[in-house]
Amino acid sequence: MRTISASALLSAWEHGLQCSPNRRAQCLIDELLPNQVSDSTGTQSLGERNAALLSLHRSLFGRELKGLARCPMCEKQLEFASETPDVTSWGGRTAFSQQRELEVGNRRIRYRLLNWTDLEAISGMEEASSARQALAARCVLKQSTLPGDGDSTVPEENVIVELSKRLEEEDPGASVEFLLECPFCGHRWQLDMDLPSFVMQEVDAIARRLLSEVHRLASAYGWSETDILSMSAARRRLYLEMVW
Repeated sequence: MRTISASALLSAWEHGLQCSPNRRAQCLIDELLPNQVSDSTGTQSLGERNAALLSLHRSLFGRELKGLARCPMCEKQLEFASETPDVTSWGGRTAFSQQRELEVGNRRIRYRLLNWTDLEAISGMEEASSARQALAARCVLKQSTLPGDGDSTVPEENVIVELSKRLEEEDPGASVEFLLECPFCGHRWQLDMDLPSFVMQEVDAIARRLLSEVHRLASAYGWSETDILSMSAARRRLYLEMVW
């Protein structure tokens, strides 16, 4: 596994400061995972993007995912930890660029998988139903009516439901979910993790910690940021212990 330097992490973090979580996450992937194909315009599926984010998370923090969640039943906050999911099947069953077809009643729909730019487009929508409709409209490339009774047109909501099911089957890594159980009330539920925001929060924490270490050591010894960041984490900790 490639080691990511402190200076590279800070540089990528700084470049994404003014961006949305989805765009910031893509910036981190592009800058810190050089073996990944750059995807600034959305040429990979959400599953491929999420697999890259988890690969980045493992490089920085290890295989365990730790987070906080609020129980939807008793509303108490709890901590959870889980091994990162197996991402071997998260590339989509076929190439992202390949067009797919779905028949729902008398309608034939040609569609593509979703990508991070689709999530970016609906990021400001508050109503879930509106967001689902917008996502469906973005991934549908063409619709046609099959020969038959013109009065048997399938309701739009039915099309969206079937299309959503097909997208989940074709790109299983598009949604990152964990089964949680509340230790306070025993309620069990499926947590749908916002992976870009989760990774960005952890990266933001480590970046700010690095800046704090640079500030303390530069103030104490007069060293430059470049010199401090080029040290190993262990050596920085030892110097910080002497300063404190």
